[in-house]
Amino acid sequence: MRVKIATDAALAATTPLAVRRNVLESFKVPSGSMSPTVMPGDHLFVLKDKPGERAGRGDVIMFRSPADPRQRFIKRIVATGGDRVQIDARGLRINGREVTSELVGAEHVIPGDAGSPYELWQETLGERRYPVLRTPGGPAPSALADVKVPHGSVYVLGDNRDSSYDSRHFGPVPVEAIEGIAAVIYFSIDTNGLSHWDRIGLPVR
Repeated sequence: MRVKIATDAALAATTPLAVRRNVLESFKVPSGSMSPTVMPGDHLFVLKDKPGERAGRGDVIMFRSPADPRQRFIKRIVATGGDRVQIDARGLRINGREVTSELVGAEHVIPGDAGSPYELWQETLGERRYPVLRTPGGPAPSALADVKVPHGSVYVLGDNRDSSYDSRHFGPVPVEAIEGIAAVIYFSIDTNGLSHWDRIGLPVR
């Protein structure tokens, strides 16, 4: 699925502008809430072809905030309509089953984040594996007793679990608010104006 999405983005980028506006959009990442998957200053291509129908668990989506439709965010879908979501000291649970997570790095520092250290984990949600940041020795991130996602909605979290404004704050996101699926990083620049050439062309997974 991810290969197809990245391929679709590459094809869309070569189409005429009038068509491209309907199927592809650029989004500049403003914060570190989805680090390390996407970083502040990353510029993404977002696919807009029926995103509400195509998006599923594990996808990174662009959507309008339920709390303020003028704001658009990039987050990861962890649950869909009918799922039950729980977060406790052991981590994320979907429908009562713990989402597998593995510590892969004792310390990780986000550039421009005051040198704050994080633990780098890898979560496995179904067939999707992706990195997650957690604060070493910190409390469980915004614990949830049990939330049922309404049908026609999705539940989203930031990969930077201790520093993300997401469904734990504004609730599930209606599929109608989904505007695209993040596909690839086409450009990246830091706060000092330096380009991150090694990030250009990376698929968003």
